[in-house]
Amino acid sequence: YGDLLMTSSLDGSVKLWSELGKRCVYAGWAAAGVRCARFSRCGQKIFRCGFDRKLVLVDPTRDAAVYTANLKETPSCLCVDTTNESLAFVGYNGGVGLWDIRQEPQSAVLVYETHCGGVLDILLINDGKELVFSGDLVARDASHTALMVWDIASSALLSNQVYQERYTCPSLELLSSKNFVAQTNGNYVAIFSTARPYKMNKRKRFEGHKVAGYKVGCCVNSDASLLCSGDAEGLLHFYWADSCALAGVIQLDGNSPATHPVWQNGSRLAVGCWDGSLHLCQ
Repeated sequence: YGDLLMTSSLDGSVKLWSELGKRCVYAGWAAAGVRCARFSRCGQKIFRCGFDRKLVLVDPTRDAAVYTANLKETPSCLCVDTTNESLAFVGYNGGVGLWDIRQEPQSAVLVYETHCGGVLDILLINDGKELVFSGDLVARDASHTALMVWDIASSALLSNQVYQERYTCPSLELLSSKNFVAQTNGNYVAIFSTARPYKMNKRKRFEGHKVAGYKVGCCVNSDASLLCSGDAEGLLHFYWADSCALAGVIQLDGNSPATHPVWQNGSRLAVGCWDGSLHLCQ
């Protein structure tokens, strides 16, 4: 469904919208608020998780759940495996679980657990062989749980010394095969290498926007030339990916925090805001 937009909400809905965002073509409902929803790798089904403590794979054409797994913890985010249609990663308080929809939904096939608080976001790097996730437990004397890198196959912790600043990272995004970025509550997007030891680039970063404790996201366009960051004051900031220079700023209608920007079909950008509104920018 490359021509459709998907939205999820704390009212329990998952909706598909026409490309112009003016007509809802599908609406599915969960028993409780949905915290995260993602298209499957084939793009024809939808994974969702939320306050009903379930991981559900939905087929919109039949309006039916084709897989349901009961979770022990309330999930906070999910990520679909980039190499295998059947795998999905679910973040919760204290780690991430890997679920395989080909098996009985009794428990996760692998777990990546540590004392990190709630998991804020999940990212796969290095051709889906390594897992990066961010935690919300950051103290004055302990910032090692802000970003952690794991080997997916063995569930071994590769590094917890990636990010030493005392800020949480609400959003992760792949910038290129060599770099990934993390939105931080320090009001900047930090750049990290995908190669060990995953060093942060201390000379370049994307800054000028405000996060202010919101789950402000960022995204990269299809040719990796532009990075877009949301903003707590209802702005969109565009940066040149190679130089980190500011390319432009767009003010959205209203002052609600712009939290979830997503590139749609190349030049079009869809933005979800804190007040539940959806904006389309050309």
